[in-house]
Order: sequence, then C-alpha cells, then structure tokens
Amino acid sequence: MAKQFTNLYAEIVRAGLNQRIVADMLQISTSTLSRKMNGKEQFKLDEMYKIVDEINKTRTGNKVDISFLFQLKAV
Repeated sequence: MAKQFTNLYAEIVRAGLNQRIVADMLQISTSTLSRKMNGKEQFKLDEMYKIVDEINKTRTGNKVDISFLFQLKAV
C-alpha cells in the first residue's frame, strides 16, 4: 500500500530511523504508526512535533518543518 505521507516516510529513512524507533518514541505500536502513516488514523499534534524534532536532530543543513513532513499526497 502506498504511503500517504511520502515526505515523512522519506525523511524517516534519510534520518536513519525506522518505524519501530519512531513508534517507540511516540509510545505507540508499529501497527498504529503504520495506520497513521497510511492516513487511516490521524497524528496528534504532539506526535507530529516529536517526529519533526527527532528528524531535525540528525540534520546538519536545512531543517524540515511540520508542513513539509505532513503534506498529504494523493494515492
């Protein structure tokens, strides 16, 4: 199944993270994270900021922002 949040998925991979790490950080299951990344459930605002912060910790150049990561893509 295609990912709804393609920017989010790409930046997680680029940051050297994976769904298990992100799910643990958010204190949710990997299946819940998968449903959220596929647009079946909504991310909470605090979850979105935690992900942005974690991704930006790995970046030395331009930082990503919440609107870029959580931009919906048509599937």
